[in-house]
Amino acid sequence: MPARSFLSGIAAVAVLLTLSLPAAGAGAGSPTKAHEATGERAGAGEPSRRETAGQKRRRRCRGKQRLRRHSGEQRRPEAGRGKRKRGCRQRRRRAPGRRAPAPVPVAPILPGTPPPASGVPAAPSAPIPLLPAPPAPPSAAGCAGADAVPSASNLPAVRSATLCLVNSERAQFGLAPLVDNAPLALAAQGHADDMAAKGYFSHVSADGRTFDQRIRAAGYLGGYLAENTAWGDRSLGTPQRIVGAWMSSAGHRAHILSASLRDSGIGVAPRTPQGGIGGTYVHDFGAP
Repeated sequence: MPARSFLSGIAAVAVLLTLSLPAAGAGAGSPTKAHEATGERAGAGEPSRRETAGQKRRRRCRGKQRLRRHSGEQRRPEAGRGKRKRGCRQRRRRAPGRRAPAPVPVAPILPGTPPPASGVPAAPSAPIPLLPAPPAPPSAAGCAGADAVPSASNLPAVRSATLCLVNSERAQFGLAPLVDNAPLALAAQGHADDMAAKGYFSHVSADGRTFDQRIRAAGYLGGYLAENTAWGDRSLGTPQRIVGAWMSSAGHRAHILSASLRDSGIGVAPRTPQGGIGGTYVHDFGAP
């Protein structure tokens, strides 16, 4: 009986020790709930690796972006918040060619070869020698508006300055000045406006008419006709620059310095055939 009591007591002690071992082990080597909450490892004395604020924000943003892609949700800004929180910034891809390059002025554009004068000269004229191209545009002295870029408000002054510069070139060779003619001006202005509006540059209009057909349709009755055209971008579209370009071209220069041509009609559109700032010029010549 005493031996059984003694063995029973040993068994009870063994059972108590067995039941108490997990609690003791938990206190000695495994992390408790408190340790798990703080992220510390019991017995190690070193904190576990934690995420920084930026890493947490990026992880949260990636999750929200995936959610929006799958659900089709569009994020809208929230109003009424006093303090703005740093949200998720979405990457935006810049479309190619978004920024247009800065416009570069180009030299006045002339046709390769102007069309030959149409009809028979009113009177034979002595040939005018073709001098070397002038190194600079003609002088604008005495021609108001010679350095003006064409615009909707200054077209009469630009047309007048162009004729003034042409007559200054003729005066250097002892030629009579050209006289402004209404039908020639009507034909020239119509062709300049048509080229600037439809984006082409030619002595043949968009409807297929040649320069002499357009001049006749405008009502001019003279028998000798010629035409110069040009366009210039921005500051290169002034009357001074355009007349300088004409004088630098043998064919256009021959029309300006022809003694047979007496009448003049100048048309100017306040834009280029490419649609930019500048001027499109047409100068129609005639002889009675």
